[in-house]
Amino acid sequence: MNKSIALAIMLTLGLTACANVTRVGPDGAAGFNGLLVKKPDPHAPNVFVIDDRYLVVDQDPIQRKPDEDNMIIVWALEASTRWIFDSPVGNAVAIVPVAPAKPIEPKCNYLDADRKTVACRYAVNGPGKYNYTLRAVDKGDPRNVLTSDPSIRN
Repeated sequence: MNKSIALAIMLTLGLTACANVTRVGPDGAAGFNGLLVKKPDPHAPNVFVIDDRYLVVDQDPIQRKPDEDNMIIVWALEASTRWIFDSPVGNAVAIVPVAPAKPIEPKCNYLDADRKTVACRYAVNGPGKYNYTLRAVDKGDPRNVLTSDPSIRN
């Protein structure tokens, strides 16, 4: 019985250690483990605050799937961060076409009262590239503002 308990503990610890390895090889030199890393989702990019100085989106560019007529993107900040999306929502997200892309009319809104998530929806009107700007403010001191300027590809 003691051997069974010891074996169960060893297996649990071993599997836990494997679950925390997202990179393969020494220092991740052999790539990443696709089974353990979240694949990019053009509808749900995560926004990280790095060193309280930078906004980093986990995918760039955001790539729309070819068969989509309407694009919905929900950007999310980490729940535990003190940073929130700027207000009003027009300050939090701005989407601008890069010539020759056609203009779009995104409709954006916050999905939660804490302004950790903001969603934008627009009708796709052909291929093109769109630059966007995200703005987050420090909840404790809204004079501290961070911006990011990644892009979307239709």
